[in-house]
Amino acid sequence: MHNKKRCLFLSLAAAAVILCLSLAAAPASASTGISLTPFASIALDVTPGETLTHQMTLTLGDQDQAVDMAVDIMGFGSSLDGSPQGLAAAQDTSPYSARSFISVDQAAFHLAPGGSQNITATIAVPADVGAGGRYAIIYFHQQQPAGGGGGAGSLSAFNIPVLLTIKGSTLIHTGKISAVSAAQAVSGQPITLLTNFQNTGNHNFKVQAEVAVKDAQGQTLDTLSIPLTISSILPGVTRQLATSLPVSGALA
Repeated sequence: MHNKKRCLFLSLAAAAVILCLSLAAAPASASTGISLTPFASIALDVTPGETLTHQMTLTLGDQDQAVDMAVDIMGFGSSLDGSPQGLAAAQDTSPYSARSFISVDQAAFHLAPGGSQNITATIAVPADVGAGGRYAIIYFHQQQPAGGGGGAGSLSAFNIPVLLTIKGSTLIHTGKISAVSAAQAVSGQPITLLTNFQNTGNHNFKVQAEVAVKDAQGQTLDTLSIPLTISSILPGVTRQLATSLPVSGALA
């Protein structure tokens, strides 16, 4: 695993990790709401040609109205702040997609009050899958309240990220700074500095940053640290890193 450093009044150190988007589940009430167990990302080291299964259980509280649920396999997208986003087939153009590898045995089902449904996801890794990582999202969502009326409450959708690392393949952890900018300055207020960092490798990793602010003569005015990102950056994805420059005096 190699760390790389690129500078543009900024240096970033990249460290490879298995991505675990922390989708921490709040304890579900025994009588209300929809709960999914386990509610966590699926991060696996896989072998080309291997087939694996992963079981999840969706449960409806006994005080809720019946619901019709659906499960979709989507591409793994990400916003600039790192929030995961499910991509439909037409949008899922990444060569690192695992969407086509995954299927579920229950794509649509009915949940009665107090009922539960087991869902088994099958991951069939192609023999010619290639190197690096492959990514997808399993999206559970409520179709509509059965019989009309109110639904099961606010917990009606779940994104489960799937992150596959191909065993024995070469993992490339490289990246580049694609943009550095400052938000509009407001007198007496800290200045927000933004750095766009793109993963140019074939596997996910996290980054931390150090921003050096210099004057026209090249003298360093301040050095700002950005802590390690909570979630990893997927191949081809850009993450925007933000920090604030305190203003203690006049700045040219």
